[in-house]
Amino acid sequence: ISYCNYAFFDVDTTQYFGVYVKGDGRLTFTTSSLNVSRRALSTTLKVNNGNWHWLVVSFDTATLKKHTFIDGFTRAEQSGVYSMGIGTGFPSDGYVGGGSM
Repeated sequence: ISYCNYAFFDVDTTQYFGVYVKGDGRLTFTTSSLNVSRRALSTTLKVNNGNWHWLVVSFDTATLKKHTFIDGFTRAEQSGVYSMGIGTGFPSDGYVGGGSM
């Protein structure tokens, strides 16, 4: 996909988190909360190369770190991100394979 961001999983991008491939092919993991704007963590490795990939993202509430993994290797990490507050805010819509963002 070279023309848009394609969401794999998205839970109300204005409040919580989303996982998608940007138009340039980089895996991106966004997080946000009610009072903090969205922060994106993108890999430098592109996944739109015609091969299958194993994509994983994680967020550790104890250390406030988030990671992206591609094919079993850490490809990007971000420290000191805010707690996302999942399950503590307003009800949100969640989408699996949500399409373009």
